[in-house]
Amino acid sequence: MQVHERERMRRDLARVVGLRHADDGDVVREVYGRDSSPAGQLRARAGERGLLPDVVVWPGTTDELLRVVRYARERRIALTPYGGGLRVAGGRAGIVVDLKRMHRLVEVDGAHRRVRAQAGARLLHLDRALAVDGLAMGLLPDDAGTATLGGWLASGAGADRLLGVVAVSGGGELLRATAEEGGAELARLLAGSGGALAVVTEATLAVEERPDGVAAESFRMGSLEAGLEALRELAAQGLRPSLLGLHDPLDDLIAGATGRPSGEREESASRLGRIVPGRLPAALQPLVTAARQRSVGLSLLAPAVLNRAAELLPSKAVLVVAFEARARAQAEAQLRHATSVVRRCGGTALGPETALRVWRRRHGTLHAQAAVFAGGGWVDALAVDTTWDRVGRSWAAVRRAVWESAFVSCHVEAVRPEGCRLAFTLVGPAITAARGLESWERTLLAAHRAALESGGATDGQLAGGPPRGVEGASARAALAADALGESGLRLARALKEVLDPDALLLPVGLS
Repeated sequence: MQVHERERMRRDLARVVGLRHADDGDVVREVYGRDSSPAGQLRARAGERGLLPDVVVWPGTTDELLRVVRYARERRIALTPYGGGLRVAGGRAGIVVDLKRMHRLVEVDGAHRRVRAQAGARLLHLDRALAVDGLAMGLLPDDAGTATLGGWLASGAGADRLLGVVAVSGGGELLRATAEEGGAELARLLAGSGGALAVVTEATLAVEERPDGVAAESFRMGSLEAGLEALRELAAQGLRPSLLGLHDPLDDLIAGATGRPSGEREESASRLGRIVPGRLPAALQPLVTAARQRSVGLSLLAPAVLNRAAELLPSKAVLVVAFEARARAQAEAQLRHATSVVRRCGGTALGPETALRVWRRRHGTLHAQAAVFAGGGWVDALAVDTTWDRVGRSWAAVRRAVWESAFVSCHVEAVRPEGCRLAFTLVGPAITAARGLESWERTLLAAHRAALESGGATDGQLAGGPPRGVEGASARAALAADALGESGLRLARALKEVLDPDALLLPVGLS
């Protein structure tokens, strides 16, 4: 778009959102043309500029957003919602809509433990604001300090707590869906579409009573199977810990070596030793050193060697559990019950330190990931939801699929009676940005397909957002088809045609 056309668009939009809240400056466009996804970081490292938005706007109300969307539809201009900038953001021209001016906690209903908040609010800020009323958001993602409510919901998270939304469709219609009016499924559909069907401006969520006491414990499990059995039994007995996970011993090796203040880094290997008896295999020691020296890429040129070395570690799984309650005595009683279950499954108590460390670091992983990229590597995550009878198969299938191309670790989270979520961390080489992009795309595609073929469920798209050329577009289309199936993909595209008839918002599959 020509400069004078951008300026005219900026002036038009400024009449809607205010002069200070519409910008077409080069610096702003550069910032909003990138994100923190693996693809975004690798492209930035390569100096690739790619497509930049023409104008960035910050609406302050749902009505302002509605007018912005209708403006875009009248002129057939692409429109991209922007949350915390952690995933999908860059790679599209047109208008970027940042909702961070819409960050208010609108209503708190303490009697029914529900809140209504605007989509631009950061999750951690919401949780702290709820403390005044003795409430809490509950378990939050690692990036809660950066992630916005709207972006979090768009990723498919929080669906079990979602009670209603206010949204603007790509067709410029105001949509309201609430559980009271039978619209719970519609609310989840709109919020979880990843910005492909509508832009959520407000959400109502179920929240929890804020706890005052925490009781935690860590256990060494004799095998992965024993750890999974302990998790399954804890879920079956109806226990609801605030933290419950099963980690392979190297799940936080890279984060431990790169993501702590300098005064703590030297302790990371010894902390790992508390989880895993004995010394690290020789093949893994250069990875720790490289992570500290920011030369990760060199140590990752042979991922299979590192994966084999990790298998030599004597401990196979560490289970961590923590309970929160209004009274510490109540949390401790729940922990005693859980401890008896885990011990029956062969667990050996290690003390609370490891569990508390996992608890404290929940919102501090982005710094560690940045160090991996700076050191010549790439890192990404893959979440696989599966049932208890398939969890071992999915764990093994994903590891096999990426064995030769990425260093892989995993932990179990989101434990529930019917199954759990496998959270894989994949770290690969990026000696050059171009080779890193190729490695990342190939590895994530293989991992997604392995998860699906083993009976697991993934979100069906590369985490990095808009595809990078023909090969990236093909990968994304393949993943969408694999995850949804032919009939599911047809349904998704039909919904797209109804709610976003001019395809102004982000694509579904590659509609």
